[in-house]
Amino acid sequence: MVRVPFRSSKKSVNLFIDSNKPWIKKNLVKYKDFFYKPYEYKHGEIFHFKGSKYSLCIEESTNNFVTIENNNIVLRTYDKNPDNIKKILQVWYRNEAIAFFEDIIPQIQNIFSSLDIEPAGYRYRRMKRKWGSCSSSNLITLNTDLIKANIPAIKYIIVHEFCHLKHFNHGEDFINLLSSVYPEWKEVKKTLDTIPGW
Repeated sequence: MVRVPFRSSKKSVNLFIDSNKPWIKKNLVKYKDFFYKPYEYKHGEIFHFKGSKYSLCIEESTNNFVTIENNNIVLRTYDKNPDNIKKILQVWYRNEAIAFFEDIIPQIQNIFSSLDIEPAGYRYRRMKRKWGSCSSSNLITLNTDLIKANIPAIKYIIVHEFCHLKHFNHGEDFINLLSSVYPEWKEVKKTLDTIPGW
């Protein structure tokens, strides 16, 4: 999609596109994983987990169970219907995310405690448009789909939300605090753009 002034001619628009072709091509390659086909929840599809890609392996079983074995996410179930596979995967991702958040948050909280910055609590849920949020009551909410991202990116989002406990905006003070706690945040943030949804 190209947005241009209302009275722009077709020729000027085409010239603008042509002059930006190298940038367009570079970014299409860079974000190729972002433009993904909707999942069919079938054997062999690729899913992201903690920054790595795994092949979905569906096996028959009397119980629903998910585990990682080698380079596979092995899902065992008695019902191979795609809707059921999706539901089982989402529950597994949520449980893995919460366990990981609860393991990593204390490390980050210790850093901010020394700066007299404390959250009121945490919530974990799937969100379509946000990786995390911080309410005016100092409650941090984290998107459980974050578990698809690499660990530095997960840490970045948590640190980002902690910084909002002090500065409820993205102004200079916020950026300075974020940079002092997580100097490499700019590079890490870029990796979040390539994580597929459901």
